[in-house]
This record gives sequence, C-alpha cells and structure tokens, in this order.
Amino acid sequence: MKHHVHHSYMWLESIRILVVVALAVLVTNFSTIVGVIADGGLDGLPTGLALALVAGGSLLAILVVVGIVVAMRVVSYKHLYFIVGPEEFTLCSGVFSKKRVHVPYQRVQSIDQRATLLQRIFGVCTVLIDTAGGASNKAITVPYVTKQQAEWLRAELYNRKNHLAAVAAGVVGTAVTVPGAPSASAAASPAAP
Repeated sequence: MKHHVHHSYMWLESIRILVVVALAVLVTNFSTIVGVIADGGLDGLPTGLALALVAGGSLLAILVVVGIVVAMRVVSYKHLYFIVGPEEFTLCSGVFSKKRVHVPYQRVQSIDQRATLLQRIFGVCTVLIDTAGGASNKAITVPYVTKQQAEWLRAELYNRKNHLAAVAAGVVGTAVTVPGAPSASAAASPAAP
C-alpha cells in the first residue's frame, strides 16, 4: 500500500524558498535602492516613483519564482510516496527522473526523526533511515511525515526487521507473515454464528 507524505510538503518548502528568494532579491537590488535614494530619483523619475518601480519589479520576480516552485512541489507531491512491503521498504520519488530506493529490512540500522522550526509548528518531521554498508551509504530521507506516521514507520520497520531475523534464525516458521496482520490460522477459522 502506498503511503504519501503529508500535504505540507508542498507549501512548507515553498515558504522556505520564498524567504531565500526574497533575501536574494533584496541583496541584488540594495545598490539600486541606495542609488535611487542618493540621486533623488531614477532617469528623471521622482524618488518615490522610482522606488515603487524597483519594489514592484522585485515583488514580481519573487512571485514568479515562488509560483514556479509551488507548481513543481504540487506535481512532485503526487509522485512522492513510500511502500512498506513484506521484504523491503521502498521510497519512490521524481517526476521526470524517477527514483526508487529499496531497503531490505535486514539492512536497517537506525531510524532518526528531525524537524525544522516550521516542521515542528505544523506537526511534521523528516525520517532518516540509516542502512548497513558503511559511510558510502547515505540515509534514506522520508520528508514531511506526521509525528504519528513517523512513529508508526519506525515501529513497523523494526518489527519487520526483527521478524525476518527470527525467521532466519529458525525461531519462527518460514511462512511469510506481516507483523500486525491476522495470522493465516485466524483468517482460515470459520466465523462464529
């Protein structure tokens, strides 16, 4: 079953981009603003009108960039999901360049949660899944999941890892069972009248 990340993926990242773009535009136009004020205008325009034109152009540039970012995030949100399968965890992402990361449960080493200030305010976090394989393997990042979903994911990955380790050790039968699902005997028993 597909599990999508929280819808805040679309707009929280857009807020961060808005701040970065606004600062970049402000820094870029700082010398123009100082020049307009020092010269008392721009090409014969009064100071107030020249400043309004610079501010309007800056605002338009910010809105165009943020609009493009929001559109990209909305489209990519539909293609960002994870699957907790019987043998492995899969993270799917990408619109033009599709990416699927498969992690067998036996390779899961640790699961961390991190949250920025904005993420904490809105009750979401980023889950980092570290895998075996040394420094060459970077953590798999599942962004913008709710705290409850992150806790469920952590517990589910560890349960499945422990179950597969028990099967490999011969402690549990070799039948493929999914932790948390009804057993085959319970499913086969007739319903009480």
